[in-house]
Amino acid sequence: MNQPNPYQQGGQQPQQPVQPNPYQQAGQQPQQSVQPNPYQQAGQQPQQPVQQQAVPGGVVNPYGTPAAQQSLPGQGGPAHKMSMKNLLFSGQGRIPRSTWWITLLIVGVLNLIIFFGMVSTTLFSLMSENYDAAKDAIEQAETGTTATINPEDAKAPSMAPVFLGFLAMIPLLWICFALHAKRWHDRGKSGWLAALAIIPFVNLWLLIECGFLRGTVGPNQYGPDPLNGQV
Repeated sequence: MNQPNPYQQGGQQPQQPVQPNPYQQAGQQPQQSVQPNPYQQAGQQPQQPVQQQAVPGGVVNPYGTPAAQQSLPGQGGPAHKMSMKNLLFSGQGRIPRSTWWITLLIVGVLNLIIFFGMVSTTLFSLMSENYDAAKDAIEQAETGTTATINPEDAKAPSMAPVFLGFLAMIPLLWICFALHAKRWHDRGKSGWLAALAIIPFVNLWLLIECGFLRGTVGPNQYGPDPLNGQV
């Protein structure tokens, strides 16, 4: 016969006595029992809960993995990072304004170096080839005789530097076209609008569109947002 508990209120269910664990050390907290997952296969390790990480701008993708939430400035995260080869030579994808400006300035400096190299080399070739004829004309002028240059003695400058310079400019021009195409893609428009760069006055509109206006927020038909929602 159970003895009544003098500390138990009326109508309250009596508590079951807790059996001590013979394998538990003295002073150790009892371990909570783990409920089995009915959807987990036998022998499979239980999955740890995934902590969602917020990308810059406070936007969290509930369906994205932690690696996809981490972003690189101007590249839209590791999954959207563009290789140097695709940046310079591919017309696919999207790039932000900062990438467009920096790459275009570098290409412009290279174009100027090649151009001035062609001009200086051609002038040097012209002067060196006709040095003897010019020297004779100066000597004739100093002696009071008529300074004449025989056209047969004059030589045309070498066109090899000009030819090589134009060959070097071809890949640089393609790089400019690829950069413009990816910026138009970022604006949600066709990359063929990059051809407007060769039309005077119309190319000013290209400068405004590609250099100062933000691309479409979020992914579009040309790829993901390279800024991940940032302004």
